[in-house]
Amino acid sequence: MSDDESKNPVEEVPEGMVRKRRKVRRKRRSKERSVSANKVFEKGRDLLFGMQKDEGEEHVDVAEQLRRLKQDADDDKPLDDVWGTKRRSSSWLWILLLGIIMPLIIIGIITSKLTQNANEGPGVELKEGVGVLKKDFSASDGPNGWFLGDSESVTAEVIRILNALNDAKTLEEVEPFIRQSPYRSLNPVSLDRLANPFIAETVSDFELIVGLSKLGGNSGVDERGFLSIGGKHQDGQAFTAYFVEEEVGGAKKVLLDWDATTGWGEVKMKTLVQTKPRNEVLIRCLIEKKAIYDVEFGDVVYSGYILSDRENGEYFFAYVPLSNRANRILDGQLKGVLDYGNFILPLKENEPVTLGVRFGNEKGTSNVFEITSLEHESWVRP
Repeated sequence: MSDDESKNPVEEVPEGMVRKRRKVRRKRRSKERSVSANKVFEKGRDLLFGMQKDEGEEHVDVAEQLRRLKQDADDDKPLDDVWGTKRRSSSWLWILLLGIIMPLIIIGIITSKLTQNANEGPGVELKEGVGVLKKDFSASDGPNGWFLGDSESVTAEVIRILNALNDAKTLEEVEPFIRQSPYRSLNPVSLDRLANPFIAETVSDFELIVGLSKLGGNSGVDERGFLSIGGKHQDGQAFTAYFVEEEVGGAKKVLLDWDATTGWGEVKMKTLVQTKPRNEVLIRCLIEKKAIYDVEFGDVVYSGYILSDRENGEYFFAYVPLSNRANRILDGQLKGVLDYGNFILPLKENEPVTLGVRFGNEKGTSNVFEITSLEHESWVRP
């Protein structure tokens, strides 16, 4: 009897029964798992050896070793396995951003050049749909060239004129600084209106605006450039003074436009509302328009506007009856002053204009104010 049989004696099996033995199968380790483990082990060994070699035998802790092992394992993955994780290359993001942003920047630069006002910077002419800088452009060109060509000298002259008006004791001292006007007898220069001195120490005391005035909405015809100066009187009241350049005695001079500065009209706004003159009168006012101001009586549409006074806020409604071609042209000119109906430019409000108005129509039967003419845009006479 063998030793195993002596240790574990075999019991006799009753007759009619068969002894069975349970076979225990051992699980085989996957060759692929073994190979993968061996590769990771070898790679880890090589990596640790390389780190020690590269870092001059410096000590590397366990956390750092594991981090480097995982990084090296990720590097061996195909790009599709890494894509979409935090390890995605940032170069693709930069390429995408540059591809979107750069065209927008280029379009913005070209648009700003094409829409730039000729009085505000280099002139641009369209040639086969492309903006090309005018080679012969000069800042002294155009109606406002007298200011844009030498703004520093003109601003200094404006300050000198305002201070001379502050110090004037007689009208003779004032006259050399005032622009001539066909309405001088109706709107004489008065020292009383100069009794409240302008604050005019430095250019920082002002808000400067360069503008254009033209007759009846005619573009490019009889245009006159002007300089608008907004500031304060010594008592804190606001003022707006207008300056132009004119030839006097064979020399060009900067002059104050007295009519525009005083906002003169044949009738003051408050008096106009009270007296309701049936004859046309000249007024300087601010104008604005909205669609809700339009009304319709019978078969005639009346294009409505609000006219107001800058000085005391007096205002009233006035209309242009669109019953004939002349009035429709006038209405188009007024809308042009405000950029009304222009879907690119913002609607202007309270724009200064010089108008002819009357109460009622030519027959005297209407009970509303009517705008009869646009003398010129702005308050400065061209």
